[in-house]
Amino acid sequence: TFENYLKSARRTKERTQVIVDLIDSFLKSYKQDAISRNDSNKLLRYKVINLVYIEDNLTYEQIAERLEVDRSTVSRYHNRAINELAVLFFGVEGLKLEA
Repeated sequence: TFENYLKSARRTKERTQVIVDLIDSFLKSYKQDAISRNDSNKLLRYKVINLVYIEDNLTYEQIAERLEVDRSTVSRYHNRAINELAVLFFGVEGLKLEA
């Protein structure tokens, strides 16, 4: 029935909001860790993730121009941040282990 559909949609919306809030919390924690450690490279990695996924959906080239770094630096920072954030998101399961 339509009422069941609405209940299901409401539950899905609530679960999605929980996930969005969790992602926001992890990103804030990542940024705060960079600030508290006075780690300018980690802060730049946070900025790259923020510019790619949260704020502006920018390309690596656009981010490189904005942050005044090379495109390869943006790529390297992006990859490292993803690996670091994977541990926050998934715990030890987020680590890539070599065989």
